[in-house]
Amino acid sequence: MKNIKILICAILFILSSNIAKAKHTQITKENGGANGYKHVTEIRNETSDILNCKEPGYSSCTFTKDNGHGLTIIGNGTDYLVEYLVAYAEEQMNQGVASGITVFPGQVLVTWETTEYGYIITILNGDDFPEHLK
Repeated sequence: MKNIKILICAILFILSSNIAKAKHTQITKENGGANGYKHVTEIRNETSDILNCKEPGYSSCTFTKDNGHGLTIIGNGTDYLVEYLVAYAEEQMNQGVASGITVFPGQVLVTWETTEYGYIITILNGDDFPEHLK
């Protein structure tokens, strides 16, 4: 009986690890003002974290924190703070790279693309990479 409980716990751990790794994060910022955004929408579930910020206003465009910690995405054994990956993509755009793809160690992919009114940043872990990048 004890072996069955251990086996069930091990299976649940493996399944939860795979679910935690299967994350898609997307941040869209469009037409913000000098003081922030009017409309900030955050959607978070087991498979996705989505942040949409639009129109000039007074709210910051950031994910809410979990227990005082920033949002992370898990690669193969490496955790990345999403805010650092977003800062990386924003820096690339500030340097004139309008769109691009970077794969970080630990199998985390960051893509960015400027739009007419702002930009879209997408962050994926290795499980969700496009086929040509696997």
